[in-house]
Amino acid sequence: QELLKSEQDAREEDAFAFENEKQSLEASTTIHVALLKEEHEDALQQLKEENRDLLDDVERMKSSFTAQVEEISRLNCKNEELKDELGRTKTSFEAQMKEINMQRRQKKDLISQVEKLMMSYD
Repeated sequence: QELLKSEQDAREEDAFAFENEKQSLEASTTIHVALLKEEHEDALQQLKEENRDLLDDVERMKSSFTAQVEEISRLNCKNEELKDELGRTKTSFEAQMKEINMQRRQKKDLISQVEKLMMSYD
């Protein structure tokens, strides 16, 4: 009887110790999970902030790129205008050179005629 009582007491102590250990592990696990959750939430928040910063950077770069594209487009238009103006200037210059050359020939012809006239008077 006493042996049974002793075994019963030992089982109850084991069950009590097991229950205490179980509760201790559950409490420890709960604390550990809460800490991990907090760390993950902090890390997630930091990633969200970094992501926002990166998106802001991308938006700034996009705006800068768009402005540069617009400036390049404006400069290309100006370049085309200058090419057209250069073409007109070249055409005008060539016409003026033809006129100058024609006047030079006429001048030579006149000088030649004047020389012939002067010789005929001699």
